[in-house]
Amino acid sequence: MKFRRDWVSMMLIAVAAAIVIAGGLLFFYKPRSLTLAVAGPQSTDDAQLIAGLARGLVSEDAPFRFRATLVNSPGEAGAMLERGDVDMAVVRNDQPLPKNGQALAILHRNPIVIVTLEGSGVKKLTDLVGKSIAAVGRNDLNRELLGEILPYYNVKKTDVTVVAVPPTDVADALATRAIAAVLIAGPITGRATTEVIAQLSRDHAGELVFIPFDNADAIARRAPHFEAVEIGVGSFGGNPPRPAKAFSTLQFTTFLLAGSSMHDRLAGEIARNIFYLRPGLAMSLPAANRIEAPETEKDAIVPVHPGAAAYFDGEEESMFDQLSDWFYLALFGGGVLASALASLRRFAAPAGGVRDEELFRKLRAIIEKVKTVQSEEELAACELELNEIFVVVLSKAERNTLEDAQLGALSISIDHLRRIIDTRRASWAQGGKPAGETMRSERLAANPPLG
Repeated sequence: MKFRRDWVSMMLIAVAAAIVIAGGLLFFYKPRSLTLAVAGPQSTDDAQLIAGLARGLVSEDAPFRFRATLVNSPGEAGAMLERGDVDMAVVRNDQPLPKNGQALAILHRNPIVIVTLEGSGVKKLTDLVGKSIAAVGRNDLNRELLGEILPYYNVKKTDVTVVAVPPTDVADALATRAIAAVLIAGPITGRATTEVIAQLSRDHAGELVFIPFDNADAIARRAPHFEAVEIGVGSFGGNPPRPAKAFSTLQFTTFLLAGSSMHDRLAGEIARNIFYLRPGLAMSLPAANRIEAPETEKDAIVPVHPGAAAYFDGEEESMFDQLSDWFYLALFGGGVLASALASLRRFAAPAGGVRDEELFRKLRAIIEKVKTVQSEEELAACELELNEIFVVVLSKAERNTLEDAQLGALSISIDHLRRIIDTRRASWAQGGKPAGETMRSERLAANPPLG
């Protein structure tokens, strides 16, 4: 009986564990939709890159999906992340960053390039005073960008006029002196930079002048969101090379940020998939080549997400570690469920059934009756009640709803009560009550072994 009960308990635990594991696996491996805010329109490099990553995640059957929302600016994307409206956002670190933002990846770095033509009179940034400059790309953001840099050269931002000029009209605007220079902020191999430089090189070969940012290192130390960088000879291609000599400038960074509330394991999985997809995606989308890992040092200007940092530092949990977590969770959940089932089995009798405590109470009541009965009819009634209790106990034993200790106590009590009834009946048959046997039976009746 004990073996059977133990076997049933083990089966209950196994079933409970299987349910917990199956539910956990379904939850863990069902593709999760992650919302991501990125500045539009869809034709921009950033939006195209996110779309390419989203397609790659689907083709690789990754455990999550990107669902992009196009917004007006990187600043708006960051604000949505801070409010919790999205799971991730593509932001520029020259703009206010969300307080809860943590880096998953650097999508690209953005050198600030100011280019003009020979004879424009502009050879350094201070020569822009009183002149107009065209900002290619996001005119509003680039106006803010130039306005932040100029004061380092003792030039008021109001002393330089920033105008919007379509990329296709930049060469003509420079040639006619409608503008003195053009500002491009983006990756060296980005579409905006390559298209403008290519157009200027085609129309004004050998006349391009790239304006250096003197003391760029000092500015970067005072404004940590900037980095000093040197643009090497021939970085923009061409023959002759463009630029003809290296020059220094500043650059800012575009990040993919997640909210700090994102689970470490999910953040690490996102980072892993991005860098796994990067080589294949770069074949059709060169912008993917610019993706790089963020700094994982604790004093980084933009903190990296702990889950992504674990992946980059080689400290990510292995599959064995992850399965171990589920295994222990299943054991814990199975044990709790089995205990709950056992408690229900002990304390919740089925409809029309009798609780274990009620059986003991009835046995005590029969013992008291047997001690005082004066006729065979009363004794037979007690015996009938005892037989009914025996049937109930037998049914419970067959269904394994009694603990071993309870079953043993009930069996002893029923046998003991049968002996009392038999002794009482035998005493009457002899016309009296045997002194020794009757006294011993009555003492036992007064103190039955009910557990």
